[in-house]
Amino acid sequence: MVKQRQRLTDQKSKVTVSDVARLAEVSDSTVSRIMRGQGLVADATREKVMATVLALGYVPNRIAGSLTSLDSRLVGVVIPSLSNTVFPEILQGITAGLAGTNRQSVISVTDYDLDKEEVVVRNLLAWQPAAVLIAGSTHTEATRRMLENSGVRVVEFMEIDHNSVDAAVGFSHLSSGKAAVRHMVRRG
Repeated sequence: MVKQRQRLTDQKSKVTVSDVARLAEVSDSTVSRIMRGQGLVADATREKVMATVLALGYVPNRIAGSLTSLDSRLVGVVIPSLSNTVFPEILQGITAGLAGTNRQSVISVTDYDLDKEEVVVRNLLAWQPAAVLIAGSTHTEATRRMLENSGVRVVEFMEIDHNSVDAAVGFSHLSSGKAAVRHMVRRG
């Protein structure tokens, strides 16, 4: 006898906003407002809905929400490495900066490979992030065009000695080098 495999989607179904609304005896829009933290809702209603959310293990579908609001709430972060000690520290700063906002970082690592960076940026922009933070200023022409034409805020960080796509945060390697040489010459 051959046993047929059941697909995962046949085995379980996702909890929906309608499931929460039905069990909490409120409308779908009330659940949605509570989950987004927007709009006026009575404290008792909020507590009942949140108890139902916890009981069911409900997780909002941000993709569906972003289609309605045209805001994915994602901030793409593109870095070349996790083993270079500066980048984990930068990620900690980004995480701290996003704390208390409705934004979530999505981190991609390129391994110092500009072709890989191009693929990462293309995939990231497909999610329509609110912003992209990208290390460095050297990109392939295709990456630069995608970033320029994306319609999202782009912050290149680490270097400011270039014509940035949108905004740049960091320091000037050129100015730092000149200052170091001047200092060394003065010191003999």
